[in-house]
Amino acid sequence: MEQNRTRIIISANPVFEGEGLASTVELAKELSEDVEILFVNFPLTLMQLRDSSEKNRIQRALGRSSSTWTPEDFPNITVLESKIMLPSNRFKGRLYTWIQKINNRRYERSIRSALHRLNWSRYTAISALNPLYGDAFLALKAQEHIYYCYDNIAAAKWLADHGTAAEEKLVPRVDKIVVTSAGLREKFNDSNKPIYWVPNGMNPEDFPLMKHMNYDQVHMAYIGALDDRLDYQLMEDLLNSDDSHQLTLVGPITAAGAESLAQHSRCKAVGKVPMNEVAQHLKDCNVGLIPFVKNDFTNFIYPLKINEYLSLGLAVLSTDFADLSPFEGIVKPVKNSTEAIIELTRIRSEELNAQQSIERSKFAQQQSWASRAKELKKLINNG
Repeated sequence: MEQNRTRIIISANPVFEGEGLASTVELAKELSEDVEILFVNFPLTLMQLRDSSEKNRIQRALGRSSSTWTPEDFPNITVLESKIMLPSNRFKGRLYTWIQKINNRRYERSIRSALHRLNWSRYTAISALNPLYGDAFLALKAQEHIYYCYDNIAAAKWLADHGTAAEEKLVPRVDKIVVTSAGLREKFNDSNKPIYWVPNGMNPEDFPLMKHMNYDQVHMAYIGALDDRLDYQLMEDLLNSDDSHQLTLVGPITAAGAESLAQHSRCKAVGKVPMNEVAQHLKDCNVGLIPFVKNDFTNFIYPLKINEYLSLGLAVLSTDFADLSPFEGIVKPVKNSTEAIIELTRIRSEELNAQQSIERSKFAQQQSWASRAKELKKLINNG
């Protein structure tokens, strides 16, 4: 009986205890309800040894404390901190290849040591956007090797140089590919591999339907990183299209356009807040914005925040940055500021009411991380 228990190794790009919400971590948490998980953090390198914020990870990676630990609320998850790696990203050619061979061997040994301590012999291995350690990943004697892709690696700044080639090398050798968006599904269409679409989800308990929502005037919201993916001119144009419009920004500001927008007299920027506190900052809002610019990165995104907005009961105004067909009839994407202003006017007259808010929330509540984890587990067990 014990040997048939589902066990999964996740060779992760994010780290389990990292900042912000990561789909890999959320899926691992939900899967761990009845699955044992070995979650392998993306390795530290020698360049990070002086980073005081990584103190606990560094101690584990250096062998000064146990390399594995179990999160308090998730007893079926074991988090592994692999050995310190040699920095390689700045190098190219033969030198890069040589360093990565060393790093992959160190990474593989760390995992095998953890497997020995856990006494695992049967497991599924998932690489979560981590092809840089693809050789070590494929060397594991897993029942299945699955590539979980949630971003276009070719457009990811720090991964693009070496990650693209590593992904091209990894994909032909895995058994299955799991993607989070229609764009990514299309990207791998020629791979001759089974492709499964498991979109991002949300945590319903963090985004309950807001009661007593104000529908008399437009109060827009944006949650998430305020970085260079956003069309700040469009956001400002929406704000200026009516003197009664207001905007709340929830998230860290890293772009000049966001800093300028935050100075607007009818814009409130609250900065970064814990996920379970986001909703309380949106209690006066009724329209959620997804104002992404359209490029090779955003075209492959399935936005986490869309279901979070809908779960709260907010109407959603989005640009046409990617395929949003799963939300047909709920979201009508726009191309530019002119269309956005027209759409906001329509939303105000047709969608800002209690009944529509309830319907939006019901739809979003079905898109939870728990339901996504069930989809992922099903395709693993049917492998």
